[in-house]
Amino acid sequence: MRWLLTLLRAGIPSLVTACAPWPLGANLDARTSGLVGEWATLPAQGSPDTVVWLFRGDGTYETLHAAAGTDAGGRGFVVPITRGEWEVYRDAQGDPRLLVCFNHRATRWPSCRHFTVHAVSDTTGRAHRVLIWQGWVSQTKQTTALLTERRR
Repeated sequence: MRWLLTLLRAGIPSLVTACAPWPLGANLDARTSGLVGEWATLPAQGSPDTVVWLFRGDGTYETLHAAAGTDAGGRGFVVPITRGEWEVYRDAQGDPRLLVCFNHRATRWPSCRHFTVHAVSDTTGRAHRVLIWQGWVSQTKQTTALLTERRR
């Protein structure tokens, strides 16, 4: 029993100091974050399929797999992937990017990633928005993904 107490005394302080600080700052109104709407990933090379993120103003989201021309009539179809709740926060560590956090896991521990939304023009001069995901918080290999706003 004594060895367990010694281990606990030595291990818990080092475990606490080894954990990275959680970067969540102030909670922001999701409706004014720039995320509300539909965002599509670029199709993977060699595939016309894409993933669509649907962010609703009530704080819920849904991801959909959009397949192009795969049914008998040559029409595409949409398959739900996940759904859940989302919130937007400032970064507590001074990063100017905002954080979007998803509460879809059974543990209710949020998965968060930094994002920015930019207004850009295509070659015809038509304006649209681009969402840039920049890795998941605590992910060792940071990845960047671009999503474009879908308009109906």
